[in-house]
Amino acid sequence: MSQVLTEFCRRCEARPEMLKQKEIYERSLRGQKPAAIAAALGIERGTVDVHLKRARDWIRERVRQADVDRSLFLTLHRRKPAE
Repeated sequence: MSQVLTEFCRRCEARPEMLKQKEIYERSLRGQKPAAIAAALGIERGTVDVHLKRARDWIRERVRQADVDRSLFLTLHRRKPAE
């Protein structure tokens, strides 16, 4: 999971328009509530919710894909029992 979070951070840092999403997600991970995040950043609560949903959806999809990739790798490279 930490690899996916690192990838998420790098993705956001490479795109200036996504830096706010990264900050909102990080604040959420530290336990800050959406209303407090909105107040701290001077944005609407709905904007925080949208950014959190997008971040969570992206992370969830990357974790799912990583699991699929790992399963395929294990299936393709599974050792066959010696006869």
